[in-house]
Amino acid sequence: MLPSNSYVKTIFNKGSDNIYFMSSIKKLLLSIPAVLGLFYLLTFWFPSEFSSLFPDMNSYYTQMTLLNVLALIQLTILIRRLWSFKNIPKATKSSWTLLLIIFNSISSLIYIWKMDSRLKNNNTYFQTK
Repeated sequence: MLPSNSYVKTIFNKGSDNIYFMSSIKKLLLSIPAVLGLFYLLTFWFPSEFSSLFPDMNSYYTQMTLLNVLALIQLTILIRRLWSFKNIPKATKSSWTLLLIIFNSISSLIYIWKMDSRLKNNNTYFQTK
């Protein structure tokens, strides 16, 4: 059974606080590309141990293409979320955007698990001030 229209409107209402809420499931799903990217980084240091993961170069290219697509989707979601905060200074948003683009695997995990809630709290603090 599909939810009623009023329920859907409240979830996707831009003016509500639902846009600023990131549940643990969303955090885990957004963390998958970064964790996989860090895992694939190990293949450069220990190539012989991971030879069963990609027996030929075609499978390696397929896996890396999929990982890059997931990383681009994650990057798009995180940057849109970052710029959705209206009361955060532009310098903060710009610096986090550059960090997310340049150092995606590490900075996305820091942003998802630490900075997102901090920016959400700062955004609501500036709204009430």
